[in-house]
Amino acid sequence: MRKFMSLILILALAACSNTKNTSKEEQNAPQVNTIELTQQDVFPGVYSNLKKSRTYNAVVSASFPEPVELKAMLVDSVRLPIKLLALNGEDQRQPYSGITGTFETCRMVTNRNFYQDTAPKTLEEILPELSGRVLEDGQVLLEIGGPNGDIYIDLGTLTTKDAMHAP
Repeated sequence: MRKFMSLILILALAACSNTKNTSKEEQNAPQVNTIELTQQDVFPGVYSNLKKSRTYNAVVSASFPEPVELKAMLVDSVRLPIKLLALNGEDQRQPYSGITGTFETCRMVTNRNFYQDTAPKTLEEILPELSGRVLEDGQVLLEIGGPNGDIYIDLGTLTTKDAMHAP
């Protein structure tokens, strides 16, 4: 009986130590739910070294209890700064910092250009910054700057829209 009571006491103590205490940091963490995540290629109508431009569009619902900066989307192995941000349908001005509150829709857009060597160099090639991460095919991470440093939130996997061809 004494061994049985000791076992119950040990199990009770173990159960108490496993209760989850949510820290202030966890309570103030950004909450992001992906609504739509797409990519679409646009082919130029003029022969140049620009092969195509790919646009990435993310629509999420989000809650930012503390001020954050929406920095970039990480796709493949590159970091693409957010170029357009709309919160509940209202366009925001860069830099996208000091953002706080709850938003039914948070739309972020960025793009990436792909070049070809066979055409004359009519456009300056702007190459994206490497992210230092290798992501699964189609996976996208959102880079958010917060009071405790950068965090990365997995937005999910891209769906591809039909390509557009300029006239």
